[in-house]
Amino acid sequence: MMSSKSLFAVILVASAGRTSAELITFDEFDATNGSGSGLTTEYADLGMTFVSFQSHTWDIASGGSAGFVDIVGSNGPQFLGVGSPGQSIDIRFDADIFDVQLDVASALFASSTDEFTITGYLNNQVMDTQSVSGAFGSDWTTIMLTGQINRVVMSASGRSPAHFGVDNMSWQVVPAPSSIAMLTLAGFATTRRRR
Repeated sequence: MMSSKSLFAVILVASAGRTSAELITFDEFDATNGSGSGLTTEYADLGMTFVSFQSHTWDIASGGSAGFVDIVGSNGPQFLGVGSPGQSIDIRFDADIFDVQLDVASALFASSTDEFTITGYLNNQVMDTQSVSGAFGSDWTTIMLTGQINRVVMSASGRSPAHFGVDNMSWQVVPAPSSIAMLTLAGFATTRRRR
C-alpha cells in the first residue's frame, strides 16, 4: 500500500502536468470580410480577446479579398488576415499560456521581402518572436512560440501591402496554482480517509 507522502507526491506531479489544449480554426463564426471592427470577444469563452482594430476573418469564396488573393484556410475556408502597412493583431489571454502554434500562408505575388512576425509577451515583456518571409506563397507553414505568455501580437511588413493568412491557432493553458492545490488536497484527504 502506498504511503500518504508517496500518494501526495504522485498527485502533485500528475496534476502539475495537466494542461488544457485549445484550438481555433477561424471558421467558428461567419467571416467578417473587412466589415465592421472584426473580431473582439468572440472567443472569450476560451479566455482570449482581440484588442486591436480590424482583426478580420476572411473567406475568399464568400466575397472577401482585400489583398488576401489565393489564400484558402487550411482547415475550412476561413482564416484570420494580417496585412500591412501598419496593421497588427493584438490578442490578450485571461490566463498564462504556452506552446502557441499557428499556420501561416502569404497572398499571391508575395515576395521574399514580405514578412510575417508573431511575438509572445508575458506581462508586456517579450518572451519569444518568430518570423517567416512571404516567399513560400499560399502553401501553409507552421510556426510556434515557446515559453509562457499571456499576449500575442501578429504583424506583417514588407512592400506595401503585404498580406498573410493565419489559421489553426492552438495553445496550451498553464494550470492555475489553485487548481493544482485543490487536486493535491483532494488526494491527501482521500489518503487520510483510508487509514
